[in-house]
Amino acid sequence: MTFTAGPFPDNENLGYKWEISAGTIIEGQGKPVIVVQTTREMNMTNLTATVELSGLPNGCKNSSSNDAAIAPVCVLPITLDEWGFLPVRDEMARIDVAGMELRNRPESHLLFMIGIGAKETQRSAQIRANRIKRQLVSKMGFAAERIHFVYSSGERHYTRIYLAPKDAVDSLTQSENY
Repeated sequence: MTFTAGPFPDNENLGYKWEISAGTIIEGQGKPVIVVQTTREMNMTNLTATVELSGLPNGCKNSSSNDAAIAPVCVLPITLDEWGFLPVRDEMARIDVAGMELRNRPESHLLFMIGIGAKETQRSAQIRANRIKRQLVSKMGFAAERIHFVYSSGERHYTRIYLAPKDAVDSLTQSENY
């Protein structure tokens, strides 16, 4: 985000002191233009920047504030992998790769969409989910709270893995985590 004070006639004697309601001034303190960095964790819709000018003639207003809307950051889930029927060893190799992605993104979660096809039961899908979770939690050391499952019934059997932020996982999961 950028805030600008002015325009003022060229006057090298002016001083600029900026204050902001949130975020960090990453460039421009003491100058007519500042750049402010906000973070995803900022739970607000507006940011206020206030500039106080020094070096103006007596009687002139020497401060001003302005609000700017903070655009919400929306991070969508990323599809990491999808497969149909696979031998257990091949499936676990794919889970290991997903685990490496999860390790590289400590703020993310893994969401597994398990499609239960006509030739599979809910019980066998749950056994598969338990095997996946054991691999990630017991063998790779991830917190169980970062691993989520959703079941879907349909024509075909599949497993799809998404890497997603927690809020996206919360909105996508309507069923109990296993």
